[in-house]
Amino acid sequence: MDLGELSQQFNDSLNRWIASVKRYFSSMSQMEWYGWGAFAIGFVLFVTGTVLLL
Repeated sequence: MDLGELSQQFNDSLNRWIASVKRYFSSMSQMEWYGWGAFAIGFVLFVTGTVLLL
């Protein structure tokens, strides 16, 4: 297996993963959007708090 073939397999896998993520987020309900939003806000607060403590 050469580098070009390995790169192609990686790109194919990445494209499949991106497509499945798009499908998941395009079919979410409103409550799922709220859940992901709360998770994102919590993550941002966690990162901000960690940076401020250092």
